Amino acid sequence: MPTKHKKNRNRETTPWFSLLLGVALLAFLALLLGFWVQLGQPLGKSLYSAANLLLNSEFIKPEEMSLRTGWIVVGQVLGYIAFYGILLRLAWVLLGDNLTASYVRWCYHDHIVVCSLNMQGQAFIRNLRQSNSEQRIVALLDHIDDEHESWCQQHAITLLYGDATQETDLHTAAVASAKAVIACGESTDTNLQISRAVQAISRQRPASNPPLDLYLAVNDAMLSEGLGNENYRHFLQPNERLNPCPYNADNLLARWYFNQYPPHTWADQHGQQQVHLVFAGFSPLVEALICQYAKISPYKDFAPPVFTLLGAGAEQWRDTLVARYPVFANGRSGAEQVIAGLYAQECTQTFKLDETKLTAIAQNGAVTAVLFCATEDESNFRHAMSLHQQTLRFNCWQVPFYVRLQQSEGIHTLLASANDTNADASLIPFGMAEQVFDLKRLMQVERNARAVHEAYRQNMLQADPGTAMSTDSMKPWEQLAETYRAANRRAGDHLPVKLASIGIHMPADQPLVLDDAIRLDEPAERRELLSRLEHRSWRYERLVNGWRYGEQRNNRQRLHPSIVLWEDLSESERKKDTSQLKAALRIIQ
Repeated sequence: MPTKHKKNRNRETTPWFSLLLGVALLAFLALLLGFWVQLGQPLGKSLYSAANLLLNSEFIKPEEMSLRTGWIVVGQVLGYIAFYGILLRLAWVLLGDNLTASYVRWCYHDHIVVCSLNMQGQAFIRNLRQSNSEQRIVALLDHIDDEHESWCQQHAITLLYGDATQETDLHTAAVASAKAVIACGESTDTNLQISRAVQAISRQRPASNPPLDLYLAVNDAMLSEGLGNENYRHFLQPNERLNPCPYNADNLLARWYFNQYPPHTWADQHGQQQVHLVFAGFSPLVEALICQYAKISPYKDFAPPVFTLLGAGAEQWRDTLVARYPVFANGRSGAEQVIAGLYAQECTQTFKLDETKLTAIAQNGAVTAVLFCATEDESNFRHAMSLHQQTLRFNCWQVPFYVRLQQSEGIHTLLASANDTNADASLIPFGMAEQVFDLKRLMQVERNARAVHEAYRQNMLQADPGTAMSTDSMKPWEQLAETYRAANRRAGDHLPVKLASIGIHMPADQPLVLDDAIRLDEPAERRELLSRLEHRSWRYERLVNGWRYGEQRNNRQRLHPSIVLWEDLSESERKKDTSQLKAALRIIQ
């Protein structure tokens, strides 16, 4: 059971009360000057008269008009402002939330509830405001201060106090009639508790309404990969009233990066036949980038990609990755190979490399891009500048340098302080919150994945209706378990790569819409290439997720008979890949 929290508004009222108490002090000083200076009373009597008049809050009676001096009038006016200001502020603190909550509960429909105003929550809201300025948004927080109030007023957000893990507080935010809930807190455990509470409320949602979208931040990478496990199914089981969409911040950023800056396109344009990515610094983002690109890397006749880890302790990082993903071990071949190599190059913490080390890295494959992925913006930028200057000095690695910068406000300051005329063109910032945390982009990913799944269902139902209807992977998207949804997202992510392989380059973050004149199954060479690429990407995704070849499929043991090279597939399996791609693109359009 989730922990019950005692309601404590924690609203910072100190600035308001400090201001009002300051006004009261000025009122007392004005009254004191009036009695002491203007009326000439002794200091002791003046102090008593000023305090008595201020505390009693009485107007001077007509028979006492001789006491109405300028300072006393000013003091009385300020005293009334302070007195009634404090009363009104106390009333708002005690009753304001209840009034706002009642209005939301009875009047809000098709709104979006955000359960945190951290960097993710604020980015989601900014992007929502840019795409639809009229969209109603409710922020439900268990801690509110004046900074929260100011930010919400600036972005026209309704702010409510409450614990989003409790059903009663979710009812206050009218979740049952909402369009979506975004649980984007830093604690995965809290987000899962929110998921359970939202799941309970969604049962009260009218069946005629569309399903409630629940966007759930899972900040632990290993947990994110294992959400298809039965242990978490009760948190994320979709149904006709609830559509859970778990996400991991690093996985989102990896997906965005490869969609925005596809390395295979740059490599192809510069005469390379293989992608080689160098990661400077290590963080969970590096793991997400390697796993994401390993799954979607098949492009034209390119060789599998090469990854190099660069930094102090690089060999230990590589060993950690290989222990977690055995398929990344060097020396694999045939149907078990996903990448051409995962290498480690030790260097100082400031990333100073001599010409020998730079050349040694390039000997594993021409470098395509360098990514700085540490968690601190300034150190990322400084290290990128240092390594970039060394590559210029030794005239090597003439490739783009991508620098992770989470705060967009600091980019221009860092570039201005670089004192390098080539910095603007060579160092490309990525990873700002507004780029990654965007509901529109998340919905596009889900839309592509849904289309892939629907195409798969159509093909399987035509081929073998009886068997297809009895398998979990054939359920409609609304009932599909997370493990199968994740596989369909991979296929959706690979669609632009496959299209680029046949010369169709789609703009980043745009819907996949093809001209009706484009044929994917003609000529035969194109059909075969698309089939090869789809099977390789599917096989890579299975291998990265721990599957192995087995003569009989076994989901529990992660065995599959199709984890073989494309040449070893049956003709029917080869044709299925191309027809499924055609059907998916038709559904998307």
